[in-house]
Amino acid sequence: MQTNNIMDKIVTSLPIQIIDIYNDYNKHVVASNINVINANEYSKEYELNCWVRDFRSQSNLIFINVYDGSTSYNLQVVCNKDTLNNFNDLENLRGATIFIKGNIIKSLSKSVSEGQEIEMQCTYIKPIGLVNDSNSIILAKKIQLDTLRNHQHLRTDL
Repeated sequence: MQTNNIMDKIVTSLPIQIIDIYNDYNKHVVASNINVINANEYSKEYELNCWVRDFRSQSNLIFINVYDGSTSYNLQVVCNKDTLNNFNDLENLRGATIFIKGNIIKSLSKSVSEGQEIEMQCTYIKPIGLVNDSNSIILAKKIQLDTLRNHQHLRTDL
């Protein structure tokens, strides 16, 4: 019996992963479908350690797509200049390891139909490990065929 208690402690001590956030949101949506709660009122605070897949900056907003390997889904993080103290210190974080804290809400984006159901409104972000080469072809969203022809070691065997 004591091994179950040890396993329970280990499982509950694991850090929150993106898959856990999606699962919690899906439970919320199921509950809203049976009219217990409103799906649009979902808001929970989470902390994540993750990698940056994509980084887009605008004048007052930064959009960061992050992943942690727990799921194939990305999570979009929205950083607002008005609510984030170190907003001006954030440069291109593509490929970096970061620690983020924020509220998960139902996505305000128009791309909800494309699979982005939730997003994080960032309240704190700390870069942990940065990638020095901002021109790395590995960090690009999609590698062009000409690039693969010039870097044959990146091609997969068919």
